[in-house]
Amino acid sequence: MDFMEALAVADLSKVGERIKLKPKAGDEPHWQRLRVGCFLGYRPSRLGGKGNWFARAFDHDAAKYKRRQLGGYGDLAGNEIFAVAKRDAELWCDRVETGAVAGEKLETVADERLERMHPVAIEFVEERFRARLKAVQEGLDEAGIDEAFLRKHLFDPIEIFGSEAVVARILSSRGKASDRFWVNE
Repeated sequence: MDFMEALAVADLSKVGERIKLKPKAGDEPHWQRLRVGCFLGYRPSRLGGKGNWFARAFDHDAAKYKRRQLGGYGDLAGNEIFAVAKRDAELWCDRVETGAVAGEKLETVADERLERMHPVAIEFVEERFRARLKAVQEGLDEAGIDEAFLRKHLFDPIEIFGSEAVVARILSSRGKASDRFWVNE
């Protein structure tokens, strides 16, 4: 390898060039400059298959580079990966440059996956809650139980027993030898 080959930088936007890349020593990614202080990196997998993408940005407050793993983008086609990774890197670099990530912990792949799954999980829980609420409402409707009946027969235990301490004693005595308890108030 001559000096000029050592200085050559791969064009990460081209799938063919990414495929030819070999892992660097110490798991250092191959970096491509997006703008001053903002870089997109790609580290080929040692086991074959798709590699991982990284962002690197210069933090002026800390006077050093910060690095974040963006992930593998396994669900995207090869020609779409660069555009999405570049967008994610530029967004993250903007946050570093404006100081928005100063106190943030740099995330791992697992953290990144959880962050992407969070909106889906919320939607899933809300959907299940709505389905269960609908089932309860239908059951109450079929049984002929309306809101007035529930208000009449449901009560606030603190209002009935006088204090949270008494209610706590009632609840703690449940399942013991005797269901009786005495209120000393």
